[in-house]
Amino acid sequence: MIKSANDQAFDFVLEDQHEFAAISGDYNPLHLDPVYARRTMFGAPVVHGINAFLTGWATISGEPRDIKRISTRFNKPVFLNESVTVRCRDNTADRLVFDLLVDRELRISATIDFSDKPPPDSSETLLEAAGKTVMQSPSEFPEGEQGKLKLHLDQNQFDKKYPALTWLPNMVKAQVLATTRLVGMITPGEDSIFSEMELSFSKPMDNQSTYLTYTNEKYDDRFRLLQIALVGQGLKGRLKAFHRPKSITQPGMAEIVSACRKMDRGDAKVLIVGGSRGLGETAAKTFAALGCDVAISYSSGEQDAKRITDEICSAGERAEYVEINISDNETITRLTNSGDQFDIVLYFATPPIFRGSKVFSESLLKEFLEYYVFGFERLVRGIHKKDRPLLVFYPSTVAITDNTPKMMEYITAKSAGEQFCRAYESNYPALSILVERLPRLPSDQTQTLMAIPFEMSTLEYMSGLAKRLLAEYIKSSRSSVGS
Repeated sequence: MIKSANDQAFDFVLEDQHEFAAISGDYNPLHLDPVYARRTMFGAPVVHGINAFLTGWATISGEPRDIKRISTRFNKPVFLNESVTVRCRDNTADRLVFDLLVDRELRISATIDFSDKPPPDSSETLLEAAGKTVMQSPSEFPEGEQGKLKLHLDQNQFDKKYPALTWLPNMVKAQVLATTRLVGMITPGEDSIFSEMELSFSKPMDNQSTYLTYTNEKYDDRFRLLQIALVGQGLKGRLKAFHRPKSITQPGMAEIVSACRKMDRGDAKVLIVGGSRGLGETAAKTFAALGCDVAISYSSGEQDAKRITDEICSAGERAEYVEINISDNETITRLTNSGDQFDIVLYFATPPIFRGSKVFSESLLKEFLEYYVFGFERLVRGIHKKDRPLLVFYPSTVAITDNTPKMMEYITAKSAGEQFCRAYESNYPALSILVERLPRLPSDQTQTLMAIPFEMSTLEYMSGLAKRLLAEYIKSSRSSVGS
């Protein structure tokens, strides 16, 4: 974690995620595994909400006080390397209220109420450090179902990470940490999104219990929202967490081969940029099923790229995978120097899409432009042979037409990408760029908590696109031969 000079802003890196997982016992891969996280609806690792909350609290902790109540709402996820600002709205003897913001957008809000009693001894309870909890992935949440969660605390590690919060009672530290382990590892477990936490503290119970008892109070399947009641030593609380949908699985090679059986086969050399997941995965399998030599590019998902390549080759078709980072000229140069010459390029490189808000973010726009304009230009410039026909597919979005709310930066960057394609294509007679505004198709990027129907399947769209691109490739090849 890097803090600003005035200690009121900070960001998180992957190392912070692993440190907090060791302290809390929440090893959910959404927070720790970039390859896993990119196949979720978030598209990238998400900072543990409790870690962000504790980090924000530590910047404005103040004098030790007896805690009556902690209320926290995790409005939107915080991602790695985002600059998080703490905004303190109230800091009096009996209440602390603060928000965590990114680019002026509210991500987390917290209220902590204090009593007029003296603060208790911070080391009255000694607990063992957290071990590895087996992560669960339930699909149902029967109301009234109960369980017990043992409390853990490595006091030295907690105090080292949050030195301004050393005054907190050990029991409170352990109970707060237990909430993220409960949500992230047990219920809802693997497919969870922590939404709200409300903890009320009273006089400690006589039994000195080192467990939390939790009860699935209510599950609303319309919003996939689970409400959990907590009871512990001197504690009553309630948590809310969403049960996010599983990652979308793209069609298998057998299904795609069957769908493409009656279509004309081709012999084009095709590069699928971003072909290791989502739309790119289906595109790679579709062109391979139609007889093309396919190269699948990946940036971070090498295992996925290998899996897809193996699946294609097992079906008797041809495929390979190659590393391309559109922000790194070296990987593009390496591809250029390999001697591969491509006839068709499909460009599916993208960062996580749904991160906008009503507040415009200059940094988010720059990130989108890096992918949709600058990175695209680097790639095409690197592989295009000026005297050799090259057909490029550039996917845009119907969000431009629909003026989709909270997507200003994405829409602006995609619009700029469309204009760039038209201008760039006009400079090179052998280059043809097909720009299409894609409808909403099934992919991890387009998943939502509430089920919204997709306009068509990825296979339906990609088979039609492949048919058109191959027809255009044959046409341009014949024109090139004739000239």
